[in-house]
Amino acid sequence: MASLALRVRFREEEPAYGLLARLALRHRRVDLPTFARDVGLSYQDTVGGSAASAIAELAGFEPGLVRSWTPTPDWHARHFRGEKFHNNDWFVHAERRVCVACLRDDVIQHGEAAAHHACCHRRCWWDLRAIDVCPRHSAWLADRCPSCGRPLTLLPADVRFCECGSDLARVEPEQVDPLETRADAYILGRLLGRPHRAIPLLDAMPLGQATALMFSLGWQVENNRYRAGRDRHADRASSGPRPEITKGTLWKRGASREAKLAAKMDSFRILRRWPWAYQRFLDDLFRRAKDNLGSSARRDDGSSRAYRLFGHRLDGWDLPGAQPLREEYERHFLANVPAGPKTLIFGRPAEASRWVNLTYTNETCGLAPWSGELYPILCDLGIVGPGKVNHTRVKLPRSLLPTVKEMYDDALTRTQAAQLLGISMNGVSTLQAAGYLTIRDNPHDKSSYRYSRVEIEYLLFDIAGSAPVVAATDTIDLIDAAAATQFTDGHGFLGLERLLQALTRRTVPVAGLRDRGQGLSRILLRRSDVEGLMAQGRPAQAPTRDQVCKLLGIGSATFQFLVREGILKTSGSDRRSRRATFESVESFQREYISAVKIGQMLDLHFIAVFHLMRRRGYKPAFDPDTARGRIYRRTDALKAFLKKQPTRGVQPVAL
Repeated sequence: MASLALRVRFREEEPAYGLLARLALRHRRVDLPTFARDVGLSYQDTVGGSAASAIAELAGFEPGLVRSWTPTPDWHARHFRGEKFHNNDWFVHAERRVCVACLRDDVIQHGEAAAHHACCHRRCWWDLRAIDVCPRHSAWLADRCPSCGRPLTLLPADVRFCECGSDLARVEPEQVDPLETRADAYILGRLLGRPHRAIPLLDAMPLGQATALMFSLGWQVENNRYRAGRDRHADRASSGPRPEITKGTLWKRGASREAKLAAKMDSFRILRRWPWAYQRFLDDLFRRAKDNLGSSARRDDGSSRAYRLFGHRLDGWDLPGAQPLREEYERHFLANVPAGPKTLIFGRPAEASRWVNLTYTNETCGLAPWSGELYPILCDLGIVGPGKVNHTRVKLPRSLLPTVKEMYDDALTRTQAAQLLGISMNGVSTLQAAGYLTIRDNPHDKSSYRYSRVEIEYLLFDIAGSAPVVAATDTIDLIDAAAATQFTDGHGFLGLERLLQALTRRTVPVAGLRDRGQGLSRILLRRSDVEGLMAQGRPAQAPTRDQVCKLLGIGSATFQFLVREGILKTSGSDRRSRRATFESVESFQREYISAVKIGQMLDLHFIAVFHLMRRRGYKPAFDPDTARGRIYRRTDALKAFLKKQPTRGVQPVAL
């Protein structure tokens, strides 16, 4: 293709389609598409940048010189001055933008009398979507004509005039605060290879990725600001007016120029003071939703939903330059968020986290899910205080896990203490009341009672010592001896206290240990020693509520009903420490009998007893719903009826 006869001068920063437009003006053409067809060029190739070499030959310039200022298409990307951008980063259609201040400078430089083709020219960076402000004049790039309101396009060959004939060089530019143009100045400086402010994190990556990272981080900041509330007038007054951020402007494609500039500047301020500004942003993001959005935005680990959403977005950014942001976020996450057994950070278990939650602690210490067992240990360590505790909010340092494990191994529940001692749980309570065992407990949760393993083992050693294992000849089990000494429920937790006092004082020596059993159940005593102890005639204590319930075949609610009705007499103020008098228990046994006791005598379920008694016409002495059980009066007819029934085994029916 030969060059045209009429030439124009070369202008720096002018793309190929701008050069072709000035050539059209030189040949007295005002329409760029028509002139492109006249010289044998496709209009799409012209505005897209593919015809840069052909336009250079028409103008008589070196093709490389023109291509250096024209974005070159490459499938889904565009190359410009050694940088690679996505197609969406450039304006590739007819709609374009101009800087009216740059046009005014061209007019001032060349004069009003200069020819149109020699006066104003386009700048290549006007078409880069990442730039919204001209850094040289601190003015917005205009995309619409202020006179007619229509979008500015490439159709008019003269960049100075709109299609309506309005002179854009005479339009007053919309000024922007120069401090708010620093992000655009950085992008333009790198794009043109000019001096710019050094930002190491962005300088280390290509400009296309740097702009993508700036927008990605900036949209997250703006998104968080929008969710945190738009009515924070105090903060806005201190930082100056900000553009209105709505849900429709949170994404790049539909964002306004004000929102884009605010997003760029937010990320620019964070990345310019890397890394402490980014850490401060993460701190604010960690607690902002908790402070401003209320409980609906909180998570069990104390972080905000916006904080976790930002980490999820970071993990999805397909940008090599985002790796430092991910690493800093991971360090911040591990230093602030308590990790659970399934907590992941960027697809990896959070094993290096500084804090752990109680679920992780329970699994590490071999505990069942939270049931209050760790409360005494956490209280001793000062992690929680007295009163009710929301265990989902508790976090403790990972360094304390060995200490918690050691303390938990030494602490036993009441069930474990009973198994180790070889007695019932009521017997453990008796030893606790007698002062043999101490507990660390939560008064609001009785399931959290903890007994010391060392204290229990010391008690067993103090009682049994190094007694040899002997055969069970003329000996009696300590538990059997306790059951035979006083009125008990079969486990001997009343006589047990008396026997333990005698054993610890060495007034009754241990005969030996049986070869099987556990704890106190292994201890054997000589019958003569036990009989001598019982000969001292110590008066028996009144039975407790549990003993009476087991003896009479009633429940605790029925026991309380009988106490309220005055049928059973008790002593003691505390509900669990009440003891029924012998006289009231014997009086109840003479006058009443429960369905459970009848079932024990007849080997029937108490429901079957109820139907049997109903068919025979026997009604309960009290309302079953009020008494919480079925109790019948011992009438002569009932005694006669029960004597006729077959009893369990060979035991006689005691009436």
